[in-house]
Amino acid sequence: MRVVSIAGLFLMVVAVLGLMYRHALLSGSPIVIGVQVVAVGIVLWAQIRPPGRTPSVGQAWRSVPSRSRGRPNPFTACGRP
Repeated sequence: MRVVSIAGLFLMVVAVLGLMYRHALLSGSPIVIGVQVVAVGIVLWAQIRPPGRTPSVGQAWRSVPSRSRGRPNPFTACGRP
């Protein structure tokens, strides 16, 4: 898995360098530039914000009473109860 991760990082760096070489890293349209700035801002916000109070999967599972857990329902993804 580490090799795949390093290969993906390498491909992303090559892609960014290729866009920089073609002078196409940012769009010429002000709307698209705005969307790109917002996207970068969201990524930075997600990296520097303090961790939230969202429970982990294990904590959420332990907080549900055992009688109401039941068996997994394969139809929940289909919208059926």
